[in-house]
Amino acid sequence: MEMMRYDKARHAIQEAHSVDDVNKMMAQAEAMQAYAKQINDNEIETWVAEIKLRAMRKFGELSSRLDKTNGKYQSPSGGTLVTKKEILKQAGTTTQKASRCEKLAAIPSETIEKVIAYAKEKNKPVTYADVYIDAKTRKKGCGKYWLGEPEVAIELWSVIPENGKNGKPGWTLDESKITDLIMYTFDQEDCNEVFLLSFQMLRIAARKNIKNWMNNFKVDIQSSYGKRRSHWRSKAVFVPIPIVFNAIQDAQRMTF
Repeated sequence: MEMMRYDKARHAIQEAHSVDDVNKMMAQAEAMQAYAKQINDNEIETWVAEIKLRAMRKFGELSSRLDKTNGKYQSPSGGTLVTKKEILKQAGTTTQKASRCEKLAAIPSETIEKVIAYAKEKNKPVTYADVYIDAKTRKKGCGKYWLGEPEVAIELWSVIPENGKNGKPGWTLDESKITDLIMYTFDQEDCNEVFLLSFQMLRIAARKNIKNWMNNFKVDIQSSYGKRRSHWRSKAVFVPIPIVFNAIQDAQRMTF
């Protein structure tokens, strides 16, 4: 019975076309989650928390389409032209909540699914805060290139600047990236451990050690292809995890 309700809720979220409808779904999920917590039903609380998170992402997707470019949009009830703020108000929410959901919607789906799977494995309700764990997974077979310990990718450039085009900093060095933790995972044949690191401390350690790492460890450039024959190259250095741990530990030490 609970699985049927879960599947029905996920389908309803996928089919929703208005911020008003999705906001009602979020409110219902919040009420159900509070009730499940009150009666100490962890199973229901866990799947309802997932539904709430998925609804927030859907809300963010729909809200982000209300671009502020022209400032006015057709009212959901038809007729009058209204602002994005007014549409959100009619739906019973705020621009602040919409902004939060839009940030959630901007996170890659594969990251969301890994965070949800991780929460299920731990048998705990997934929360909005959990999503600020960014997951990085190495391809199967990467272990054959290691000299001993597992190696993690420290991205230098997401898009290398070349051919007169601007580049995009790698996620490790990107000052605009919104993440608290980085979770490195591997195929179990390569490594059965998961490494969870503070993103901010990793970024500080990377900036301090990047030249040394590039001189001492493997640097790789990968080509990627997108729509309309678009092409870009990314660049990363692969650093043994004990070296990264030590660099983070050093970065946490301060002298006054």
